[in-house]
Amino acid sequence: MIGRRDATPRLAIAAKPFLAQPGHDGTSRDLLTTAERQRLAPIASLVRVERGATLFRQGAEAAAIYDIADGVLKSVVLRPDGTRAILGFFFPQDIVGLAENGLYVTTVQAVTACVLYRMPLAALERLLKRDSELDHQFLIKACHELRRAQLHELTLGIAHADIRVARFLDLLRQMQPNPAASSLIDLPMSRADIAEYLGLTPETVSRAFARLRRTLAIACPNPHLVCVLDEERFRAMAESGAAPPPARQASVAERAQPRPPRRAGRLSVPPRGAFVPAVQRQPGDQAEQREDRHAGDGE
Repeated sequence: MIGRRDATPRLAIAAKPFLAQPGHDGTSRDLLTTAERQRLAPIASLVRVERGATLFRQGAEAAAIYDIADGVLKSVVLRPDGTRAILGFFFPQDIVGLAENGLYVTTVQAVTACVLYRMPLAALERLLKRDSELDHQFLIKACHELRRAQLHELTLGIAHADIRVARFLDLLRQMQPNPAASSLIDLPMSRADIAEYLGLTPETVSRAFARLRRTLAIACPNPHLVCVLDEERFRAMAESGAAPPPARQASVAERAQPRPPRRAGRLSVPPRGAFVPAVQRQPGDQAEQREDRHAGDGE
């Protein structure tokens, strides 16, 4: 699970390596050796952040970077017009604290309760200057984050909302232990946060979840858990960007069946000034709305 509680959180940094390695499946791995962890330990202090709390704000003095031991964070940028956008989500073994000219470039908030290792920038800079191996590992991590940001930009360029959502779900699965062996995806953030990250409205995200469920690609046992039902269909949307298959067309035999009569009065127009009785709501009139609300309630 994403952000699973660990009684003894370990200082770790995960990324995909530059070069292919024998016996490695290509997923992210812990970059730090035991010796490198020991060299970082003297400058790292454990801090805890409650759900919804702000770790640091955009434009504040950058005093430290943080290695996530447990929990999920989001990075938010404020635009000049006062609106905001979520640039990314960060998971265990990620690093947050990107700075420019001594100032944080984004605001970082806790999506869940978090356990972090705080490393003062001045002390970390001194350590990396004299430790080339450790400096190399941080470079690999920085390049990993750059690739993730590029994938986000590519996702925003996709017109179909269903594909954006499928790619986001695939990203979340890659953040979990043994992603290839699990069909369950933890969804700790709200639908509103997902919409802000994907450049969509919450209503569009809700409808995209509902359509993915109707294609039987996924199921949503609850608002914070997704189960992949059809791996081939899901991977086709998440990796190749293929649009989801259209709804099943009625067969010739089905089209030949007589249609049920229309309910009386639904299409008639009463004369002006006539009394119009209230129409009783029929069961099923709002089935799709209920389905969208079930998929869209992220809190």
